[in-house]
Amino acid sequence: MDAKTVSDVWKKWLKQYCQLRLDNIPSAITTDELSEMISWVFIIPETEEIVDVILSIKVEGIIRAELSLFDFGESDIIINHPNEAAKLLVYIYNNCNKAVISKHQIREIANKIISNNVGGDLRERLEEMLA
Repeated sequence: MDAKTVSDVWKKWLKQYCQLRLDNIPSAITTDELSEMISWVFIIPETEEIVDVILSIKVEGIIRAELSLFDFGESDIIINHPNEAAKLLVYIYNNCNKAVISKHQIREIANKIISNNVGGDLRERLEEMLA
């Protein structure tokens, strides 16, 4: 789908669906669903909105981060939305199985985000993650 079509889907029903899922309607979001939802960040043009939704999800388990980390490298979120990229990377890192993710990949993504003028608390959180 092209960006306009994806944006229309987000605005017409997907955003409302996500909001309902935050309220556990019809059921709570599973870690598998959350892992899939994270991939939406890289295709839905309303990056800030979808990141806000994802960050609102309380994780009850460990999310699969491998594909999301790959998507970071393939998308323009780091350049166009560095603050959202920082928030999302910290969220993913805090809620994934650190034994199966590439520390090198995390470091590479975090350094790219930092180099795109992320400052303040977000920069500190990324630097703590890298320590």
